[in-house]
Amino acid sequence: KRANRKVFEESFPEVIQVVNSAISAGIGLMQALERCGDNVQGPLGHEFKKIYQRLSIGEDVDYVFEESYKRYKYKEFYYFIIIIKLNLSRGGQLKEVISRLSRVIADSKKMEKRKKALTSEARMSAMIVSCFPIGFMIFMRFSMPEDFHFLLNDPSGRLVFFYVVGSELLGLLIIWWLMRRAS
Repeated sequence: KRANRKVFEESFPEVIQVVNSAISAGIGLMQALERCGDNVQGPLGHEFKKIYQRLSIGEDVDYVFEESYKRYKYKEFYYFIIIIKLNLSRGGQLKEVISRLSRVIADSKKMEKRKKALTSEARMSAMIVSCFPIGFMIFMRFSMPEDFHFLLNDPSGRLVFFYVVGSELLGLLIIWWLMRRAS
C-alpha cells in the first residue's frame, strides 16, 4: 500500500498539470485524459490510458471512474473524479477548478510535512523510551544473570515481566493513537 501511495503521490501532480495545460490550450477533456495516458509514466499513466479508451468506446462514465477509484482509493483522486464527472455532465470552468485542486493538494502536502516536522521530537522520544526496557533486559542478562533468570523462569518474576511488557505496549499504543488522532 505504501509503495502504491508513493507512486500515486509522485505521478498525480503530473496528471493535474497535464490536464490543466491541455484545458488551458483549449483541448477538450477527453483529449486531456488521452494526454495523461500518453505523457504520465507508470501505473497511473496506464490507468488514464484505460479510462480514455473505455470512455471513448462509450462506457458509462460513473462505472469507469468507479472501477478506477477501486484501484486508487485516495481522497485526491476522488476529488479529481468528482470534478471530471461534474464537468462531463454539466460543463463548467474545468481549468479553474483543476487549478484549485492542485493548490489544495500542494497545501495539504506542505501541512503534512509540517506536521511530521512538529511531531518528530515526540515520535523520537517515544522510540527512545520504548527502547529502555529492551536495553535494560540486555544489560540485566549480562550483569545480573540471577535476577534475569528469576524474571523469566520464576512465576512471580514472569508476572513482573509481563506487567512491564504490557505497560510498555499500552504506552506505545496510546502514543500511536494520539499521533493518528492529531493527523
